[in-house]
Amino acid sequence: MQQKGKTDAHESDLRVRKTRKLLQDALIALMTERSFDSITITDIAEKALVNRATFYRHYRDKYHLSEAVFKDAVDTMMKTVDDASEPVSGPRPRDIQKVWVSLFNHVADNEKLYGTLFGDGVYAAFRCHIRDHIVSIAKRRWEKSRHGTRLPKGQPSMDLPYVFAANLLIGNMIWWIDEGKGYGRDEVIEWTRKFIRMGFTASLKE
Repeated sequence: MQQKGKTDAHESDLRVRKTRKLLQDALIALMTERSFDSITITDIAEKALVNRATFYRHYRDKYHLSEAVFKDAVDTMMKTVDDASEPVSGPRPRDIQKVWVSLFNHVADNEKLYGTLFGDGVYAAFRCHIRDHIVSIAKRRWEKSRHGTRLPKGQPSMDLPYVFAANLLIGNMIWWIDEGKGYGRDEVIEWTRKFIRMGFTASLKE
C-alpha cells in the first residue's frame, strides 16, 4: 500500500512537471511571435493544448509563468557554466575555452528560449544574472590559479575586467543568435578568446 502511494505521488509529480513544461514552452513560442504584453492566458493555454483551469492550477498569471521560465533558464545555464568550470592550478586557456564552448553549445541547442531571454522587455534582467555569475566564476578561477591573489590594485573597480569579459561573451552569444549564424560556433568562440586575451588590435594582427 505504501509502495502504491509512492508510485501515485511520483506519477502526479511527473504530470505536474510535464504540464508546467508545456505551459512554459507555449509562452516562449508565443514570445517569438509577438510582445509579452499582447499575450493572454487563453493564448498560452491554447498553445499548450490545455484549458484555462489547468493553467491556473499551476500559475497565478502570465507573470508568474514568466518568472518560472526565467528561473529555470538561469538554473540550467548556471549548471552548464558550473559543470565546465572546474578549478585549475594555473592559467590554462583551454580550460577557460571549455566554459565558452559549453555555453555556446547550450545556447545554440536552445536557440528559441535564449533568443527570447536575451531580448528586451520582461527578460532584460536575464543578461545581468548571467553576467554576474560569469564574473563570479572568472574571479574564482583567477584567484585559484594565482593561489588566492587578486588582480593588481589601481583598477577603477576590482570587478571591471571580469565584467568587460563577461559582457563580451554574452554580447557575442546574442549577436550569434540574431545575426551570426553564417559563422560556426568554434570560430566565434576562438575570436572571443583572442579578444579577451589579447585585445582588439593585437588579435587582428595575430
